[in-house]
Formats: sequence, C-alpha cells, structure tokens
Amino acid sequence: TNDVYGGHRPGNNLFSDSIVALNAKTGKRVWHQQLIHHDVWDYDMPAHPILIDVNVNGRPVKAVVQWGKNGIAYVFDRTDGKPLWGMEEPPRGPRCEVVPIRRLLSVPAFVAMIVAGICITFSTVSLISWGVDFAKSYKDFSLREASVSLSLITLFSLVLGVLAGGYIADRLHRIFAYGRIIAVAAAFLLAAPFLLLAIQSDEKSMVLVGLFVAGFFMSWYHGPVTAVLHDMMPRRAHATSVGVYMFATQLIGGLGPAVVGKISDLHDLQLGLQIAVAVMVCGALLMLLVIHFIRRDGIRHPTLDAFHAEPGD
Repeated sequence: TNDVYGGHRPGNNLFSDSIVALNAKTGKRVWHQQLIHHDVWDYDMPAHPILIDVNVNGRPVKAVVQWGKNGIAYVFDRTDGKPLWGMEEPPRGPRCEVVPIRRLLSVPAFVAMIVAGICITFSTVSLISWGVDFAKSYKDFSLREASVSLSLITLFSLVLGVLAGGYIADRLHRIFAYGRIIAVAAAFLLAAPFLLLAIQSDEKSMVLVGLFVAGFFMSWYHGPVTAVLHDMMPRRAHATSVGVYMFATQLIGGLGPAVVGKISDLHDLQLGLQIAVAVMVCGALLMLLVIHFIRRDGIRHPTLDAFHAEPGD
C-alpha cells in the first residue's frame, strides 16, 4: 500500500505532508514546506497549523506551527516560509539509488586500499600455499610434521591475532580517524622480520616461532579493513565496496602462488617467499598512503556526500 511502499511513486511526492501558503486573492502559491519527503509511514499532519506571534532575538515574528506525528513541532515565518530555528536538509540522492562503482573508485583512499590489499593478498596466499612444501623441502620437516605444526601454529596465532588486532585497532580509532589503518600497516611491518627469520633460519624451533609471531600480526588485517570500508562508504554501498575490494584483491592477489612457483622453478622457493614478504611490506607502506588520503579528504570523501543520507550515515 502507499503507507509502506513507494516504489511506484518516485521522488519527494509534492505536496504531500506539506504546509502550502496561498495568496488568498490570486490563489497563487507563495511558499511551501514539505515536512516529510516521500512518506511511507503515514506521517501526514494530524492537526491543522497554528498561527502564532513570537519574539525571535527580540524581533516580533508572525509564525505558523505545525505538529507532526513524529513528535516534532515545525515552526516557520508565515510570510516567507523560512524555518525560525533552522531545519537542516542533508545532501541526498534517492534512498533506493545505488552508488555507482565508478563513483567508489573515484575515492583515492579506497583505490589505495585496494592496491595495498592486492599486495597483502599476494603475499599471504603465497605463504599459505607454499608453506608446507617449503618446510618439508628446506627445513627438514616431514610432510606430516610440517602439516600438523603449521596448521596448529596458524590456528592459534590467527585466533589470538584477530582478537588482539581488533581491540588495538578500535582503541587507535578512538584517537585517529585512520587509527585502524595504522594498526594494519604496523602489523604487517612487524610481521615481515619474523617471516624472514622463519624463511632463513635453519632451526625448526625458530622457524615455528617466526611463523607464529608473523601469523599473529598478519591476522590483524580483515576486521579493521572491513570496518574502515564501512566508515568510508555510505550504508547503501557497504556490500558493494567490500565486494569490489574482495574481487580485486582476490583476483589479482590470488596470482601470488603461481608467481612464487614460477620463481621457484627459475631460482628457488626461498627466493620466491622472500619476494612475497617484500610485496607484503609494499602493501603495508601503501596503507600509509591511505592514511595520507584520509587526512587530506576526511574519512568520507566529498564525492560521496550525496549518498550519505540514511540514518547512521
């Protein structure tokens, strides 16, 4: 019905839910104020307008008051229809309007996050894909020993890292708008030396310790990045922005194992994994570029202002 669905009547639907002032002699409209745009909740005015005389900053004003079903009293100058105490209209597109992907890709911080995510995905999937083979071929682990040890280390380091990383990222976010990005960038920079330790060490214990600590820091990634994407984007674009991010990072970054495998064929696997770590460091440094764009443009880029129109945006 009209009360709960408005898809067949796009736009603001003037002059529903409105105060309309007419010239009594000519019948021409002098001014109007629509109090509820595109009403789907049966919020039409429950009572007639009230004409009153009030003082505003010591100045007498002939006013009109209209009560609404939402509990708000709307007060206007009845000569020209201007709100006496302001009535902010946020910039908006239609609530049903989808944010175009090209508009999302015009946000520099978002694009920089995608490129950083590609580098990080490249390295992480390479390390996961080749980890067991590397431990078996280069560190004298048996296949069973490598599989069980790396699986347990990955499980416990990721669980601890996700919890610690989320907590630290949220604490930093209370201080800086880009606090979660600081946590992600720092985590990968801290993980890099421990990965190199694991790759270059000849002692099994040091290999496992290096991988555990590196896995702990690397698992700070997903939660804070998703939160930052939600902070950047209008609510109506949350799923789209995460989808674009995941599509690009997984499609391009997912080539990492093939590239590392090719390097292994031409040289050796150890060199390939070291290059993967270097790419991960590049991703962390690109996160610093994201911070630069957020500091310059704000967490919400002006190009998306028209879409931040829903409650919670």
